[in-house]
Amino acid sequence: MNSKKVNLITEATKSNTIKEVCYVSTIFKQKVFLNADEDLEVSDHEYEINLKVDIPVHTFESFLNALLELRNDFDVACAYSKELISFENHPKDNDNIVCDKSYVFAYWDSVHNNVLYSNYEQANVFIYLSEFERYANLYVYQKKK
Repeated sequence: MNSKKVNLITEATKSNTIKEVCYVSTIFKQKVFLNADEDLEVSDHEYEINLKVDIPVHTFESFLNALLELRNDFDVACAYSKELISFENHPKDNDNIVCDKSYVFAYWDSVHNNVLYSNYEQANVFIYLSEFERYANLYVYQKKK
């Protein structure tokens, strides 16, 4: 997913109100390579990154409008939770960012305008729904042609 498409996601989900969230993201990456015997091998890597994200705050009505706008160009899946989807309790205080939880986003390569995205087809963005005090975790995919 390129930054032009990420900007479309940002534009669709932005709001005048934001909710600042600091947390540790645990990232999993895999690389496939040929060994000396020309067999395929997979290497797994896991590492943590401190993130500070300004999550857009929406009413339910503006959230539906954002979803409809996103679905013009993307396939969108959605999960809701009272808190950000938790991987584990993980107290941290690195680089002056205080984090009390750790969250998992698999296979993302970059974060731009609060959208985590991979160099392949997927992006990940949170929206906070003010009326329900719930997070909507949107998984945004490029539409198949």
